Amino acid sequence: MNKEADTTNLQEDLSRLRADIESLSRTVKDIAADRGAEGVRRVKETAEKVREGASEAQLRVEAEIANRPLTSVLAAFGVGMLIGRLVQRR
Repeated sequence: MNKEADTTNLQEDLSRLRADIESLSRTVKDIAADRGAEGVRRVKETAEKVREGASEAQLRVEAEIANRPLTSVLAAFGVGMLIGRLVQRR
């Protein structure tokens, strides 16, 4: 083989390698975008579940307060006193 043929072959190999790397880069980018979109979808679903759970908890607390107003006031007072003492100690 002569040097020109070796150089030509090397240039062709490098061109194919560049094309393969570009293709691989696009594939990795596409996979990352898909996974990112999947992650966003999961976060939105989880946030919606948390919102629903918080809303249900709020309704239960409101019902409990309506059913036992005196107990609720006394509990709130007790919690307030406890927080006040903890803050006062600092």
